[in-house]
Amino acid sequence: MADLTNEERIAQQLQVGNAGPAILGIKFNDLNADGIRQANEPGLANVPILLEPAVGSNGTLDAGDVSVLTNANGSFSFINLVPGNYVLTETTVPAGFRSTTPNPLAVTVGNTNANVFFGNTQVVGSRIVGCKYLDVNGDGFRDGNEPGIKNVRIYLDINGNGQRDAGEPNTLTDKNGEWLFDVAPGTYKVREERIASQVDANGLRLNSPTAEPLETQDFPQSTPPNNIPVLDVTVAAGQTFSCAQVGDTPLYQIEINKFRDLDRSGTRNVVSGVLESPIPNVPFILDLNGNGRWDGPAAEPVAITDANGVATFKNLRAANYSVLEVFPRTSLSEVGGPNIPPGNLNAPVSTTPNPALVSAPGPQARFQASISREQPLLVADSSYTLKPNDPKFVDNNLDGIQQPGEPSIAVTGVRPIFANTPLAFPATNPSPALTFTPVGANTGAGTNAGVGNTRPNITVFKYNDLNGNGRYEPIQGEAPLSGVNVFIDTNNNGVADTGEQQIQTNAQGRGAFTNLATGSYTVREVVPAGFSPSTSVAVPVTLSTQDANVTFANTPNSNITGCKFEDFNLNSYRDGNEPAIPNVSIYLDTNNNGALDAGEPTTVTDQFGRFAFNNLTPGTYNLREVPPPGFFQTTPALNIVLGPNQTFTCALIGNSRTYDLRVPKFRDDNRNGIQDSGEPPLVDIPFTLDLNKNGRYDPATEPLVRTDANGIALFPNLFPAAYSVLEVFDPSVPNPFPIATGPNPVSFDVPGPNTSPSVPLPAATPQRVGQSIDLLTGDTGVAAASTDPLTNGGGSAVVQASSVDSLLAPETAGVSSFIDFNALKDAAEASIVSFLEAQKLDEPKLMLGAPTSTPLF
Repeated sequence: MADLTNEERIAQQLQVGNAGPAILGIKFNDLNADGIRQANEPGLANVPILLEPAVGSNGTLDAGDVSVLTNANGSFSFINLVPGNYVLTETTVPAGFRSTTPNPLAVTVGNTNANVFFGNTQVVGSRIVGCKYLDVNGDGFRDGNEPGIKNVRIYLDINGNGQRDAGEPNTLTDKNGEWLFDVAPGTYKVREERIASQVDANGLRLNSPTAEPLETQDFPQSTPPNNIPVLDVTVAAGQTFSCAQVGDTPLYQIEINKFRDLDRSGTRNVVSGVLESPIPNVPFILDLNGNGRWDGPAAEPVAITDANGVATFKNLRAANYSVLEVFPRTSLSEVGGPNIPPGNLNAPVSTTPNPALVSAPGPQARFQASISREQPLLVADSSYTLKPNDPKFVDNNLDGIQQPGEPSIAVTGVRPIFANTPLAFPATNPSPALTFTPVGANTGAGTNAGVGNTRPNITVFKYNDLNGNGRYEPIQGEAPLSGVNVFIDTNNNGVADTGEQQIQTNAQGRGAFTNLATGSYTVREVVPAGFSPSTSVAVPVTLSTQDANVTFANTPNSNITGCKFEDFNLNSYRDGNEPAIPNVSIYLDTNNNGALDAGEPTTVTDQFGRFAFNNLTPGTYNLREVPPPGFFQTTPALNIVLGPNQTFTCALIGNSRTYDLRVPKFRDDNRNGIQDSGEPPLVDIPFTLDLNKNGRYDPATEPLVRTDANGIALFPNLFPAAYSVLEVFDPSVPNPFPIATGPNPVSFDVPGPNTSPSVPLPAATPQRVGQSIDLLTGDTGVAAASTDPLTNGGGSAVVQASSVDSLLAPETAGVSSFIDFNALKDAAEASIVSFLEAQKLDEPKLMLGAPTSTPLF
């Protein structure tokens, strides 16, 4: 046998090859801009993709980096890679497009190939997206238990006259309170409808363009917090401004029931067969200053019990109230009442706490008016037709069933406005999941037709339970669900095993197991993807001589959408000039430990700061962020109570950062107040921040800074605000150039033309433990502002500050904690020393001071 060549010998051997892993990618046209490639979304050719090692990546093609162009199908690849960490960058976004997925994208390559997607979508105009919600605690921030309000008309006040005129864009909020406008670039006044407080004979609120805002008497607007209720939004070309919040807060009433407590039990009881009697003419006050006495009708409201022993305080904002029974010496004239003896003179011993502390919201303070689904606010609107998920009647007894005397809501001409509070889930009072039907004899057979017998059936009905209440309501738009798998779980293991009877529901949502032997069965459904069961997924059935009817209800899963923004004025609200922050990791903290752990759902904000979590089952979700370097969180942590088939919109996560202010000083040789060529900087000139605006340097409370060799006085780590910078002319502070040629003090905006972000301080922020990226999002970095973002166009350096908003940064800037900046401002005005001391994040007074939100629905 001839010797084999080396090539022949190799050909006869078992071939086992190896190669390095690869990154395989597709660049696609994201037509619906959702960050996910659908079957109809084509690839984009000739787009450059850059591959860099993660260490040292800078987004440019350097030695050792690799760049490729996508092919005709949008595909690209990098093969034979060494396992490790890489960064992919779409270095040139096609003209007229924007990114909808992270760019750059961090990729970890292990022992298998990595598949990646880069999405672009066309820029088509600008958009303002926001939400309308019920601000239960009145703090101007949408908390996680505050529902959206449906059917409020939002409009753009183009001419700025404070009312909606013909031709001005307007829209109605959807069931989640969301609204949007497609607009050209510009600044827009976002307003809510104005309706009259009068009602007609049918209880309808009558429209009037000159009346007060929506429900002024009972639901006044609460956004922005502690400010005039307006929102002016500036949107650039191709930009989406998200999370434009418009909130209304309820007014509350406290009702007092005064009685003669015969058994001194502190509760009103039946004593000797008779209910303890009411006490009329008893004066109560709201002791607003807590001094234990009444300070007159101009300072503190007073109420006197009627013949039924009832006194009521109305028109109260969310707060904590001290309700004090007053014991005047002689007559009610002392508290503004009639000149008759007060009723409590004959019962001078309190058997309940006095004063009594009442929280609104709380069990002793209720809404003054109704805006619920059961009892909506009804507005006359000739253009409106009831939608399937609108209430169809006024449910006075709140039982969900229209009773005699409960009026229907007209199909057209009436618009119900209501807070869409999610129902309890699973349903607390569902329809029966199992009923039985007798099997009737067939009487149509003729003589000598024979004698027939049968065995029982189990019929199944499956429907889409849109509101999650476990009751089939076609009038609310609910419909059968087809194609749902149902099986008899013989071994009760929750899985459809081989040999177990299975059916699939038809177009009418129905199916049947027929001719079954008598006995016990467990009928179980397979819940379709994207749904959660609002009734039990397994129904035990015992068959004898009747057919069994089993009903399964599923409700669509829910979503959370929100945005990330830079909070310039530290008010925890996204004002219309505050920019988005892209590329921030947002996650659902399932174990509530404040850190992003492996397996926790996470996403990254897109170029407009938006984020979303979809396909969530009802429950409570702790929404958290991984703060970007140098930033600290200004909004409270959100714990979102998510109901069935609901989207919680406008979940705000705000950040701010500190800035260094550089004040230039020069020798003004020609005394014109402007630094001309040849006029040198001045060294060692003293400046201070005039925090109390008294026009002088206060050594105990205000910092002293001197200019450096470049003539710059540096004030580091300042919060965003307007600062009054004062050159010090004081005998105790030497100043080599004591004659000013310009205004003194000078106002500087932070941030502004003379500022730059402070160098980030080390911060204990949540660390990413695992990687699970939802390809929802977009571009990188925050564009540097070329103008003063606080004034939408750059502030003059000589404009005086209008309020004492000066703040020094806490030493812990960058820590992922919510801080009550109103408390910090008060401290700053009093003393810099005490202010800095107040920055300790373990101080209880730094936490949000609003009353705890209490679900009232």
